[in-house]
Amino acid sequence: MNTHKKNSTALNIPRLVMMALVALTVSSTLVQCAKRGRPSGGVKDSIPPVLVRALPQNMTTEFEGEGFNLEFDEFVQVKNLQQQVVVSPPLNYPIEVYPTLRASKKFQVRFKDTLAPNTTYSVNFGNALVDFNEGNPYPYLTYIFSTGAAIDSLSLEGTLKDAQLPKPDNFVSVMLYKRDSTFTDSTVYQKPPRYITNTLDSLKTFALKYLEAGTYELIGLKDANKNNRFDPLVDKIGFFNRPVQIPADSASAPVLTLFQEIPDARVLSTKLESPNRILVAYQGAREELTLRRITALPDSVPMRVLPVQGKDSLEIWHGAFEADSLAFVASNTRTGWADTLVVKMRKLKADTLVLAPVNRKNVLPTTPWRLQANVPITKTNPAKILVLDKDTLALPVRTDIDTLGNQLILNFPITTDQNYRVQLYPGALTDLLGHTNDTVQYKFSVNPPEDFGTLKVIPKTLRGGPATPVLVQLLNNDFEVERQQSGPAGLPYTFAFLEPKKYWIRIVEDINQNEAWDTGAYLMRRQPEPVHYFSEQVNVRPNWEIEQVVDYE
Repeated sequence: MNTHKKNSTALNIPRLVMMALVALTVSSTLVQCAKRGRPSGGVKDSIPPVLVRALPQNMTTEFEGEGFNLEFDEFVQVKNLQQQVVVSPPLNYPIEVYPTLRASKKFQVRFKDTLAPNTTYSVNFGNALVDFNEGNPYPYLTYIFSTGAAIDSLSLEGTLKDAQLPKPDNFVSVMLYKRDSTFTDSTVYQKPPRYITNTLDSLKTFALKYLEAGTYELIGLKDANKNNRFDPLVDKIGFFNRPVQIPADSASAPVLTLFQEIPDARVLSTKLESPNRILVAYQGAREELTLRRITALPDSVPMRVLPVQGKDSLEIWHGAFEADSLAFVASNTRTGWADTLVVKMRKLKADTLVLAPVNRKNVLPTTPWRLQANVPITKTNPAKILVLDKDTLALPVRTDIDTLGNQLILNFPITTDQNYRVQLYPGALTDLLGHTNDTVQYKFSVNPPEDFGTLKVIPKTLRGGPATPVLVQLLNNDFEVERQQSGPAGLPYTFAFLEPKKYWIRIVEDINQNEAWDTGAYLMRRQPEPVHYFSEQVNVRPNWEIEQVVDYE
């Protein structure tokens, strides 16, 4: 019996192994099936939806309906319709698409406007129609129809540029206005164009299609309000210098340079910030604004107007006086605009004199050291200013006041690889309110020469020849000007003691030689001053000198 049991057990071992192998195989198969069933598995769908049919069919003439239908081969959803869709000629009301909030294979597109007779319309959906699973767009689906007997077939293509930046904005509208008896200079401010297209989020070129022959005004617009009209306070605009003839100019590839206009100068608001300071917010060019006090005050009451750095604001500083209010007349010297400003006086906390170094780090040996004051500086006493180097040697100091920037300028020898200590004793500065400074001390250092880089820029000759006045500018990653030199185009320009980093090189054709870039004006038909960028950023390294020839597009 025992032998029989042992033999029986021995005979069952292969059977048990076989059962275990089968179970392991089934388990492995189930695991693999589970893995294949995960959402992240498999080949990702990269195929966009396909339009199966349109009713009425695309390129229909004698169109009489209130809309059209679209049918796709898979479920599609609508995204960013109002931003992506472009209808040309523009309609008064946006198109309506049903369904909007759920995926479908069939869509109804409806017009709320009455369509114009004998007109070719195009509805470009941009990337608004995407498949439901992966979001693959049907790129730039365009539905074309005509309310007349034929489809207009002419076109115009061109290029966009930005007046100040290397690349133009996304979603720029390009428009054609019919230059007929109703067109005036104000039309672009008041009415939508005859034809429109949009560069959407990728294109730097434009193509206006299905056009009728005629004479047009060509406009580019970064349309912030999306109303197909030029709003100069918020929109960038670009315009072609002459009327465009279609089809004669169809092969000319016009270039539109977009710029932000400077609005007419005027005061927007006033606010009493302290007993001696009034904040005046304005728009436009500060140089065109004048402020004239009409409240009678004694001659002993001092007054100063200062710009607020980095803001379109002015500060009116004044001494103490006995009155309930202070009145000014603000006027624009160019346009003749004028307004009376009345500021009510009330009790507020008074300003105290505060000083701060303009540069705490990366002080350069090529520029004088400056202190920024918050209250207008009226007087300095150099005898109460002490500057010591790292060997505690007193340095000769000459002081100046930058009245526009309200800064104290200290002129003393600054060299590389050196430490400095600046000491201001009481009475070194006197402000408009008669206050003087307390004892203050500042320390700073200048890096050794091997920590700086040098960049030599050689601009190629411009269209105006080597004598063309230019600004050679070095810009940071935010396209802010860090260093600038001016002169004729044919000269080399050396920028020494540069902080090691990447710079953009920009050449401005300084046509009016005011050492500043000037924007354009649509009504005056004035283009912005041309700018030219080197194609890529230049990497300035420490203890290196780079020579860069700047070619233009």
